[in-house]
Amino acid sequence: MNNEQQEKYGGMHGRGLQSSVLMPPRGHPPSLPVIRVTQHSTLERVLDQLRDGPPGSVTLLLDPLSVLFATPDHFRALDAVRLARRLSITIEVAEAHRTGLALAFGYRVRPPGNHPEEGTAPVPDIHYGPPNRTGAIHVAARPVALPVEDAPAHDTDRVRVARHGWRRVRILLAIVLVLLCVIGGASATVWHVHTADVTVQPLEESFSRAVTFAVSVTPTNDPNALQTTMFETTITREGDAAATGTATVPDGTASGVMTFRSRADGATTLKSGTTLKGPRDVSYVLQSDVVVPGLDFVRGQLGEASGKVRASQPGPVGNLGGGFSARYTDNVTYISGELTGGTEKQVSVVSDDDIAGVRAKLERDLRMHALTEVNAALPSGTTALNDYLTLRPPVVTAQPTTGTQADSVHVRMVITAQIPVYQNSDFDALIDRRLTEAVRDANLAAGGTKQVLPETVTKSKPVFVDVQGPLVRYFATVTGKTRTVITDADLARIRAALVGRDARGAQLVLSGEQGLGGYAIHYGPSWLPRPFRERMPRTSSHIDLRVGGSG
Repeated sequence: MNNEQQEKYGGMHGRGLQSSVLMPPRGHPPSLPVIRVTQHSTLERVLDQLRDGPPGSVTLLLDPLSVLFATPDHFRALDAVRLARRLSITIEVAEAHRTGLALAFGYRVRPPGNHPEEGTAPVPDIHYGPPNRTGAIHVAARPVALPVEDAPAHDTDRVRVARHGWRRVRILLAIVLVLLCVIGGASATVWHVHTADVTVQPLEESFSRAVTFAVSVTPTNDPNALQTTMFETTITREGDAAATGTATVPDGTASGVMTFRSRADGATTLKSGTTLKGPRDVSYVLQSDVVVPGLDFVRGQLGEASGKVRASQPGPVGNLGGGFSARYTDNVTYISGELTGGTEKQVSVVSDDDIAGVRAKLERDLRMHALTEVNAALPSGTTALNDYLTLRPPVVTAQPTTGTQADSVHVRMVITAQIPVYQNSDFDALIDRRLTEAVRDANLAAGGTKQVLPETVTKSKPVFVDVQGPLVRYFATVTGKTRTVITDADLARIRAALVGRDARGAQLVLSGEQGLGGYAIHYGPSWLPRPFRERMPRTSSHIDLRVGGSG
């Protein structure tokens, strides 16, 4: 080989070996380069060390505190250097997220091992000085050039063309490999990060039920009939009326002078207030003391004295003509003069008609308002059967009584009222029980499970239907809403049906669920391209399916 060819081929090989292949010195076994990626390392400096190092196998030891190689972009940049430098890279990492990304991009991954400081190269720290390019990977000493044999002159062009063709093939293969890696990485990324949040709203439906029940005024064992109790109260009315009866009653009292004659030996004294009996059972009362002298034997005359008297009873019965005489004692006789002044008059008195008129008025008013007053007196939380109100005979008292002189009369009437009643709480309990039974029957008929929403239930007041013997029949209307109960088994079944479906297919699955009243779907993450994002993930664990409020 001449000097020119040696310079051409030898120089080319020499430069190539200096930039691509580093061989260890004789007597030293080859070692596996290890690059420690600390928390202060940057991506560009890690890639610089890989570019500066020889091709072959390299191990990246990732510090748990480092943030490198935690995103797909970092691995795409590493792929570019790996393909360009023909590197075989093994990543030692303990974190699950970066382990998944490394596997998705086709890298070998193993747990961190023990490596001595010698033979490893920490990536230069941006905070601790400039990059150390002289000892990036401690593999060998200075490179040596391999000997090159002489090449025939006529083979130079053929070698150049062959090398140029293989270079194109290698470039095309590299491009295809890069595209395959990108597609595989993208698929793996989509597989691992694609999520779907699905919120379903249970179906709510309105219902209306007419519930019949009965109220019994007698003891009963019917579970659908309420047993009443008797409520008793008294109702009182009072009124006054003018007395319209008349009567003649004594008015003035008769009075006059009574003469006393005595044949006694001595004088006789009659005290004031002494009663002297007259005709017709009327007595006369002496108004002052009277001393009657005794018999005058000399003259042969009776002792005589006079005193004023007053009849004991008013009215004409006390009037007495002169000349009435009677004995006071065996020796004293009294003789009346003209006793006059006894009179009578017409006065108003209470009659039976007066009392009867007030009583009729009070009783009429009482019976008219008895039902209202009885319901007003009911205890709280009770309802009465108004058609069964009974009133006992009234008790009437009048003051003053019949025939008594008065200008008016006061009448008081008391009636005892009785009415059957039932407790509203018992009524509500019966309605609720019947409603629960009706809803349960409706659920069984529909083949699903529903629950009544208590806050939507509205109950009407009972409406009278008819009377059948001791039973008073009513009905009440109950309206409200029921909500479908979505169980964990329902969610698991729906989630399994959604796996791998496109957006339209997922909507058809959710729309076909009879127990759903609505749904909302959110695909993520947002940075994924729309064709990859807007479909259901291929693993059920990436579908977050939950029950929301009513839609």
